[in-house]
Amino acid sequence: MRNYIEKNRKNKKMLLAKSEIKNSSQVFSSENEGPEQYCGAGSHPDVVQRVWIELGKHFPKESKCHIFGSPALYNPQTGLIFAICNGTRYCIRIPESRLEEAKDFGLMESTTWSGGATTNVSEEYGHGWLFGAWHDKEEEFCKEMYESSAF
Repeated sequence: MRNYIEKNRKNKKMLLAKSEIKNSSQVFSSENEGPEQYCGAGSHPDVVQRVWIELGKHFPKESKCHIFGSPALYNPQTGLIFAICNGTRYCIRIPESRLEEAKDFGLMESTTWSGGATTNVSEEYGHGWLFGAWHDKEEEFCKEMYESSAF
């Protein structure tokens, strides 16, 4: 699994950004091998539930993993990461043809954290990544990324 994640060129920028933040050499771990899922993974439990339970319900159990300790969803056959927890927010990779639609539903490229710092996820993770907004359409976006993922 790990090789697919690291070899998928579409993950390169996001993996680099996560490695710099997490300062860890363990890129991938399965859902059960990583930190305690809801309290020890560095993300709010509601965010983990949103990604793994609500968005992840359409995918095989193996799609749940940790990327540098952060709960995420990926396609086990291609390695494409398409959703990941990020503290009190979560990020989703959006199909190119649906980026403007996603923004119309409230998904955003940038967020300002409680301490005042700003993160532009499209710059840090790469084109197509947006912060989630708990919108029903996000399930559709994730399904489309899962089904269309390729090296």
